[in-house]
Amino acid sequence: MTDGVLCFQEPGQTLEDALAEAVACYRRRFPGREPNAATLHRNTLAAAGLEPGAVVTVAGAALTLAVGASVLPRHLWVGREEA
Repeated sequence: MTDGVLCFQEPGQTLEDALAEAVACYRRRFPGREPNAATLHRNTLAAAGLEPGAVVTVAGAALTLAVGASVLPRHLWVGREEA
């Protein structure tokens, strides 16, 4: 990931809502850039019934989901992957 923001999923908050907040935070931090990737803890992804490599559209951003061994549960690393 070339740049990104680390956010936290609040208790009771859906993953979709947490990702939407993270996308908004990314857009504030990096004006004019659009996130396209999200890295999560494997349990967070599994709890949402999603698989690594899935693409979800949240707040107008298409995010490719990945599992990161260094990402703690309920944390979201949202940013930009360059091809």
